[in-house]
Amino acid sequence: MNTTLAVVATDAALTRAQAQKVAGTAHDGIARAVRPVHLMNDGDTVFALATGARELPEGRGRSP
Repeated sequence: MNTTLAVVATDAALTRAQAQKVAGTAHDGIARAVRPVHLMNDGDTVFALATGARELPEGRGRSP
């Protein structure tokens, strides 16, 4: 009967796919911490925000 909203913000330069991965991982964290979770009547949501101010180091977060 409750909705959980979360925001994960970073100054990293993330692609859309990377931001979706961050949001998905945070959503998994909600599932581990909140009971009950993912009910039919709630709207658990995570937003990922990235300012792009800092580039990721080489080899970090990049798919081959």
